[in-house]
Order: sequence, then C-alpha cells, then structure tokens
Amino acid sequence: MKTRVLVSVFCLLVVPSFAQSSAAGSQAIASDSQRPTPFAQSLLDTENAFLAAMGRGDVQYVKNAVAEDFVGVGSNGDSSGKKDMLEDLHPVKAASDKERPILYFFEVVPLNDGAAVVTYDAVRPGERPRYVHVSDTWVKQGEEWKLKFQQETPNLWSALDTD
Repeated sequence: MKTRVLVSVFCLLVVPSFAQSSAAGSQAIASDSQRPTPFAQSLLDTENAFLAAMGRGDVQYVKNAVAEDFVGVGSNGDSSGKKDMLEDLHPVKAASDKERPILYFFEVVPLNDGAAVVTYDAVRPGERPRYVHVSDTWVKQGEEWKLKFQQETPNLWSALDTD
C-alpha cells in the first residue's frame, strides 16, 4: 500500500505537457537569465526522461535510473525502496485533460558537481492530497544520474481539500 502511493504519484505526474511545464518552470532556475544552466538543463532532462519511463511502465529504464539504495517518502510519510518501486510499476493510462496533473515551478538546486535536487509542485486532480511539492535528489554515478531520494510533501493548506 505505502509503495503504491509513491509509485502512483510518479506515474500520475507523467503528462504530455511535462516538457512544456519543465521548460516553463526551468526559467526560475537561473536568476540572471531566462535559460537554465547546462547543469540544470541536464537534470531537467533527466527528470523528464525518468517520469516518461515511469509513465510507460518501462521497468528496465527505471531500474537503471534509480540508485540501488534509493529511498522514497510518500505524501503520507511511508517510505519505500527501489524494489518496491519496480514491483508496483505499471503503464499509466491516458487521462482526460481534467484528470491530468499540472506540474509547475521546476527548480534545480545544485548540491555539488555530482548531486542536485530537482523540485516541483504538482496539482493532482482526484487524488488526496491534491497539491504536493516533490523533491527528487539525483546523484552522478560514473557518467549517469541516479535517483537517490524522493520526498513528496503535501501542501498543508490543501491537506483537507475536498471536491
């Protein structure tokens, strides 16, 4: 159950408009220009490819993209690991425009040359909590970025949101 929440959020966040959202959101990354730095763009591309693979249910891609010691913390506070994520992975069915999550305010927070946090906000129609802030920590292992940690934090003001 706890891993289903985490995996569901990953899968629900994959939407056709993700590339548009990440391009728009990445403008907030570099304060002195409208374009993200090459480092930030690399992380945004990595995040985009990962979420797309999750949406396709691409087990091999996800297995390669996630660190062996990955830890995820869902919006309900439950934690899970890589094995849990892979076991619950399944393709996402196309949603209507009303059901598609809205992703916005993408930001890359560099930690050092080999690690960064990609954060963004999501509105998930029909889900509880509906509004979450997602933080994905990526680390460079060799030449590849690996997802090491993820945390979803519900927006407190929306915790009791009802339709």
